[in-house]
Order: sequence, then C-alpha cells, then structure tokens
Amino acid sequence: MIRFLVLLLVFAAGLAAAALWLGQMHHLRQAMSDQMPEWTAHIASDARLADGTAGVPLGIPFDPLKLSWSAVVPEGDGLHWDIALNGPAVKVFGDGRLSWWPENATLTLTSGTIELSELTKVNALIGTIRLQSGMVELKNLFGVPVPSGSMSGRMSGLRVEDADLGSGVFEGVLRSDGNWIITFTAEGGNTAADGSLSGAIGQQYGQFVLRLDDPAALPARAATLLQKFGQAGADGLTLSVPVPLR
Repeated sequence: MIRFLVLLLVFAAGLAAAALWLGQMHHLRQAMSDQMPEWTAHIASDARLADGTAGVPLGIPFDPLKLSWSAVVPEGDGLHWDIALNGPAVKVFGDGRLSWWPENATLTLTSGTIELSELTKVNALIGTIRLQSGMVELKNLFGVPVPSGSMSGRMSGLRVEDADLGSGVFEGVLRSDGNWIITFTAEGGNTAADGSLSGAIGQQYGQFVLRLDDPAALPARAATLLQKFGQAGADGLTLSVPVPLR
C-alpha cells in the first residue's frame, strides 16, 4: 500500500512537471491571472517553458525585438535554453540559464550583429557592430526584473555621411538602474575617431558623441555637417547630438 502511494505521488509529480513544461502561457494566465508579474504580458500566448517567443518591451534600445528560446538538456545549476534576439537592427544568439529557484536568469551572448543605421533611425550614421561576447543578468523575476550586463566586439564600415571612419572595437555596459552606454574607438578611415552612444531603458532618445582627431581630413559634405553641429577643440572636433532610438 505504501509503495502504491509512493508510485502514485511520483506519477502525479511527473504529470505536474509535464504540464508545466508543455503547458502554454495562456493556460497559466487563466489559472494565475492576478499573480503573474507584469513583465510576463510580453510573452506570447502559445509560448511554453520548453520553447516560445516574447516581445521586448518598448524602451530597450533595440526595440522592436523578439526573443525566442528552445530548451536544451538541464544541468546542475538549472534549466538551459538556446536563445535568439531578432529585429530590424539586431540578430543576436546565445544561451539562457534559469536557476532551479527561478528568481534570477542569465543570458550569455555568443554572437550577433547590430546595424547602427537601423538602431538609431539616423541614415547618416552607418556601421555594423559584431558581437563577440556578452552577458545579461536578470534579477527579481518574481517582481520587477532588474537587468544588468556587458558586451564587447568589433565595429566595421563606420561612416558619418561620406566620411569613412574605418573599423575598431566597442564595449557596452547596461547598469542596474537602466542606463546603458556603448563606447568605441575606430581607425583606418579618413581620421581616427572615438565616441559613445548612450541612453536608458524607457527613453526613446539616446545621446551620440563623436570625437574626430583631424576634422580637416574629412570629405567636404561630412566636414560641413560636423563643423556646423560640432565643437572644435585642442584634441579635435566633438559632436554631441540626441538621436531617436527604435
């Protein structure tokens, strides 16, 4: 009799685990509508724990983005997924991990590209960011998630109007207060350059800063534009302008 009860409990636990793993998001909303964290509203109704998609909330600099996931074999530290972020400006791939007590999650970014002209809606700013490594941590999933992270990689084909700024490296940081910044250096074009693109989650405008070592080496159209809006100094010309983000 005791053995039968134990087997029954194991069977019930297995059914519960299968329902959680294969059940769709709309089932969970029906059962726990008043207890679901606000951020889960962005998850597709047919999404499952095993696989699914979710929209990235407005205010992320790469909006609109779609997050998709597909489960792989769990390991000792929790559940694992192959993840992808796709949108007009972004294609990023990586690994998602959720601890067995699902309050925190980690996204490890392994590769991807970001197109600056699509990201900023500024046709005069062109270039491709190639992600080489990155990580995002999400804490407090039971309430309002707190994201933080970093990424790094290379930039190529960087141009402002008709000025060739060559290629270089970049680093990006997302702080827990929602502010983010991408800093870069570039060389091999008309002149050496460095700068940054910064903003905050929830804002639709960011700040683009560009410093040029030798503005006199620029083609005429770019020189006219940058000298009109930039400020000359002992270390070159600096341009600082707000830019709309997607």
